[in-house]
Amino acid sequence: MRHAGLGLAIAALALSGCTGVVYSAAVSPDELRGGAIEGVIYYPPYLAEQVMKTTLATDKDGHVLGAEAGVDGKPKCLPVETSQVVTLRDYAHPRRVAYRAAAFEAHTFNVTLDAYGSLLGVNSQSTPDQGKTAQTAVAAAGALVPLVTALSVGETQPLACNAGSVLVEIRPIAVK
Repeated sequence: MRHAGLGLAIAALALSGCTGVVYSAAVSPDELRGGAIEGVIYYPPYLAEQVMKTTLATDKDGHVLGAEAGVDGKPKCLPVETSQVVTLRDYAHPRRVAYRAAAFEAHTFNVTLDAYGSLLGVNSQSTPDQGKTAQTAVAAAGALVPLVTALSVGETQPLACNAGSVLVEIRPIAVK
């Protein structure tokens, strides 16, 4: 009976170490300079508010009617500011994802990254925004310009800028 209990204990101990672990850890600048890093480096996402403004007024055919600065004899236009929440990559804080195999374990470990180094999946896949949110917001801002222009008919107010979108600021959003 004593040998059966000892055999059972050894079997339980051996079987408990048969599953590996996927883990993620920060990568220090020294590790990056050193070269050999266990696992795959990726850049984690963070949320930010992206602020854009338009700087040109154009007609329906795309001809420039005015500019924010009023250059080249064109009248000034009033910039339209928009903001949106976007997911960006945190290049300042790289991480690594790796697999710590258990004893006697045969395994495969797959990591999928996008072209910018963002983690898409570990044995799975996902679809990123691909910047379509920014395009939609700019198009929506442009759609407001005819309304603003129509409301100001009969008054000599500057045109609303409806094109020439430029980035004004990126503000990180703290997630609690």
